[in-house]
Amino acid sequence: MSNQYKRMRQIAEEIRQLHGTPLLAIGAELEKTLDPLLTAQEIDVTGPVNHLIDHLNRLLSALPKTFGQRFVFDAALVLTLMDEWNPKLKLRRLALPAYDPRWGYRRLALPSLSRQSTLVFDLFLLPGRDALDDADLLDYPWIMHEMGHCLLHLHPSEFPDAFRVGLESHFRNLRLLAVADRGRTREKAAALRQAEQFWTPAEDQHWAHEIAFDVFALWTCGPAFIGAFHNTLRDLNPDPFVKKQDHPPYVVRVAALINAAKKLRFDSYLRGLSDTYRNQCGAVEQARKKNDLLLFAPDNLIRDCVDAAISVARNFELRRWREVDPDRFLAEPSFGLDLFAAAFKKSQTGSSNYAEWQHSVLGKLTASVTL
Repeated sequence: MSNQYKRMRQIAEEIRQLHGTPLLAIGAELEKTLDPLLTAQEIDVTGPVNHLIDHLNRLLSALPKTFGQRFVFDAALVLTLMDEWNPKLKLRRLALPAYDPRWGYRRLALPSLSRQSTLVFDLFLLPGRDALDDADLLDYPWIMHEMGHCLLHLHPSEFPDAFRVGLESHFRNLRLLAVADRGRTREKAAALRQAEQFWTPAEDQHWAHEIAFDVFALWTCGPAFIGAFHNTLRDLNPDPFVKKQDHPPYVVRVAALINAAKKLRFDSYLRGLSDTYRNQCGAVEQARKKNDLLLFAPDNLIRDCVDAAISVARNFELRRWREVDPDRFLAEPSFGLDLFAAAFKKSQTGSSNYAEWQHSVLGKLTASVTL
């Protein structure tokens, strides 16, 4: 028996373990792909078959392994949010929660032997364990940022098209200035190329996309997302000047969120975030001197990126934030965006019984779900 065949048998056993779980439908699709290989008389274990085996291993390792009360709650919530954001967008497809140290999103596909997708589903990574007492509704607005990834995977051209004019104009002007500055032309040209690469929306989604996803979450969750973002900034206390290709420095990200909040008239909720931002980043001009790349993320580029994201949210007709009375919500709780608004409002009352309120809401909603 070849090593590849042994691997396929091991994978088949892992797939069988999905029987009797909420992932039964995924298991059935995986079996449709694998079974013909197991029963074939001869298998070419190189090329496409080997690729398929590796992909199955990666996919199975990414799937959730436990299906407790929090999984039940999160699975129902994700599907409701996909419908509620705007039913016309048809975001809903196979979507699952999984648990990780931080928020995240993965789009998983099972290729056929011809490398054409036979199954695509969305995996939303939530911080903590699959335990209901690990859920913190005040952080849950982050899930709408992650849903932005899903949205732009299905509609990939709308945001880049909206941002293109401002982006191209900005870097065209910077290239002209770099040529005129003979003192550090080579050094600045290299930094400029890197900055343009970071900002240009691409399939793997760079700085502009991450800012857009923050704006989408703000559009939908309003002050609840400002609160969730502030909590993350305060708890992680990140170096605000660290730049990565897939995420902008927090000094840029916070500036964009504040700009968007003012445009969307959430100014009155910015005080806590603004104070933390000033404490961690210092004055904006001082911050930019500490990180040369931020010279290429000026206010006008941030503003153009925010404006493009707001335009896309408006064109997609994404559900807007609305206030919700938490006590009325507790009487008749429901999955969806009102859950975030009610939790935020309850936390702002200064009441000491927020934890009791959340525990009751989570219990009622979880009990209402049948998987």
